[in-house]
Amino acid sequence: MIPSVIHSERLDQTIRADAVRTGKPEAEMRAARVARIPLGRMGESREVGAVVAFLASELASFVTGSAWAVDGGAAAVI
Repeated sequence: MIPSVIHSERLDQTIRADAVRTGKPEAEMRAARVARIPLGRMGESREVGAVVAFLASELASFVTGSAWAVDGGAAAVI
């Protein structure tokens, strides 16, 4: 699984540190990250968890060697 920008306390800390380092407001730093996500928002941990639960379930019994992007479409614009 390949998660991208997932909202978390660690991500909040990183954004705060980037804001301090660059002198830009946190809101601007956060908006810059979100701007790169086609769905227009950060992912949530429950969304990653849903993919994990699926992949661990019998429903995914025929899935092998696949990378599942959980990124709101971010990889599509690279």
